[in-house]
Amino acid sequence: ERATASVVAITSYADRIGTGVVIAPDRVLTVAHVVDAAEGTPTHVIASDALFAYKVLAIDRERDLALLAVDLPDDIPAIVWGDDAALTLGDDVIAIGFPIGLTSVTLSKGVVSAPRQQYAGAVFIQTDAAINPGNSGGPLVDAEGRLVGINVAKVAQIEVDAVGFAVPASDAQAFLERVAPEIVPLSDTSASAAATDGPG
Repeated sequence: ERATASVVAITSYADRIGTGVVIAPDRVLTVAHVVDAAEGTPTHVIASDALFAYKVLAIDRERDLALLAVDLPDDIPAIVWGDDAALTLGDDVIAIGFPIGLTSVTLSKGVVSAPRQQYAGAVFIQTDAAINPGNSGGPLVDAEGRLVGINVAKVAQIEVDAVGFAVPASDAQAFLERVAPEIVPLSDTSASAAATDGPG
């Protein structure tokens, strides 16, 4: 549930064309190709059933990642990060997003088909979880709902089925360390501390 609460939609005109994930207060991680597709059109982030303008803070087209600044409501939590290096063949994973422009967030369960797969000159997490247009930029999470990847693509060819790819979370962290080192990814430990912190 917490992972789903951290997911937002990216729009162009009135259409949901991609997904993003809240990684810190007023910061959303998504993919470069969704931001590029929306460029030059009226575009927003949809969160809590409201529209919010965003600013592109950084973009890495080689790794297909983008960082957005969005003035979001305080009740939208940042996602908890997991360890993609701990993934093994057959682990359960869930792709979260807005496939084919659907208005409600969707979960697609699958397994890790390959923890480290070389494809098109880069390394991805390969999964058989359904990743369709609109899912791009959304989180791939492990069985505990922790971010292990950012969904980027599926192989869309005749006679090819259930071959999806996500940028490993460690690559996304490396991107953030370069462009926004002030962002500290939320871990299980820090999330638990934040949940229990308070008077008394």
